[in-house]
Amino acid sequence: MAIASRTRAYLRPALRRFAQRLETLSALAAERLQRPWDDDAPAQTEPPPAEPPVEHDAVGTQPELVPVAELDDLLRRAYAVERERSFGDRVAFLNGFRLDMGAVSLPDDAASPEYAAAQMALYRAISGVADYDPGVDEVMGVDIEGRMRCPAPFDAGSTAAAAGQVMAYGHVLKVLDLRPGDRLLEYGPGQGNLSLMLAMIGVDVTAIDISPDLVELIRRRAERDDVEVDAVVGEFGDPPSDGEPVDVIFFYEAFHHSADHSGLVRRCKELLRPGGRIVFAGEPIVEGPHRPWHGPWGVRLDGVSLEAIRTHHCLELGFSETYFVRTLMRNGFLVRHHPSNEAPIGSSWVARVNEGELALNALTLPPEDDTTWGPGHSDTAQTHRFAGTASRLWLDEDPSWSSVEIHLRNYLEVPLAARVSVGAGAPRELTVAPGQDGLVSLPLPSGSRELRVASDLAPSGHDEYGVAVTLVRMRQR
Repeated sequence: MAIASRTRAYLRPALRRFAQRLETLSALAAERLQRPWDDDAPAQTEPPPAEPPVEHDAVGTQPELVPVAELDDLLRRAYAVERERSFGDRVAFLNGFRLDMGAVSLPDDAASPEYAAAQMALYRAISGVADYDPGVDEVMGVDIEGRMRCPAPFDAGSTAAAAGQVMAYGHVLKVLDLRPGDRLLEYGPGQGNLSLMLAMIGVDVTAIDISPDLVELIRRRAERDDVEVDAVVGEFGDPPSDGEPVDVIFFYEAFHHSADHSGLVRRCKELLRPGGRIVFAGEPIVEGPHRPWHGPWGVRLDGVSLEAIRTHHCLELGFSETYFVRTLMRNGFLVRHHPSNEAPIGSSWVARVNEGELALNALTLPPEDDTTWGPGHSDTAQTHRFAGTASRLWLDEDPSWSSVEIHLRNYLEVPLAARVSVGAGAPRELTVAPGQDGLVSLPLPSGSRELRVASDLAPSGHDEYGVAVTLVRMRQR
């Protein structure tokens, strides 16, 4: 009876996904007969003349806004560009457009369920699907034999396109800094390039992808190369086959497909060894007012993302740097950014499990918070950051942390007063004498734990400085 019960529990979601996938494929097949922009579809009408490709990175170029009602026509024109020119020209053409959704009203709290619901409503409006199911909408068919002969990025048709990815791989491998025997879990490995490289080095690799075809491709490539990769069909948050914790969880161009990204971060923490890391690379993390989505995070509205959402129903999200780093810090990680100037897609974010000690000068803080602090030291071995008049820092909200110590030092020649508080708690005030240290210990409230440090400032050289925060130490119950 127990076996039968478990079998039914497994089959129900599997059959539901199969039925949804069959319905989706039937709809796509019917739609395909009406899409004259597909190379292998019978054209019923002559597509409009292709417009010149738009260079998406040209200085001063502003994307043209297109309403949802004209999205299918835009894709028709884009595929006409590809037929007449190249895939790269199609991408450049699409990058010249952005979806115009008019005035979009979003809740203030980007971490709230209401905010997520508003973004998913936007996804449904673009994709045309009733609801997002990664087991249906993220599963892609793959030409396994073709990818065995020529995997990405070497199928891009140019050495320049391939070089960008290859250089990105080099940067990512350097950031990962792994040794034989280290354990790594990669989510969304695609065709498995980095998983296979790491396996060749001797890293113990588990690669989990939602697409059975991609998993089969990785298995066959690993067998051909005589390396061991445990390639498994699964979803974000699934554990390795042996259930044992890992040293690193890795996302390359994958994390932005997660609808519940905060929940995924918390789940990853459960799968890591003490001191373990999540490494993100190739993710759309952008600060500033011109990011192609609404709000601190959201559905991307650039032309290339619109094609993926409309045609394949993939979820394509983007994150502001402030939201991304705050989310990691509030969920138990300390963050360091490793940019790559030569291959920007390889720019990496390393999130290490917070073990209780925060040396601020060695961390990448959210930009909106970083500007509230005075300068740090160019040598990250120097741990301190000078406080300003309203400095802030988001602390781990795990309830196992019960209190926090803020270690201060006055490097100036005059006394400095400081006020320190966490959450809604009353500020603790103290004055630190010249050349002396100060210590503030505060209880940690439940919920939001925004640490605030307000310091008097005094001139030194050409700048004004406050008291220095040399260390933040969190204590467990």
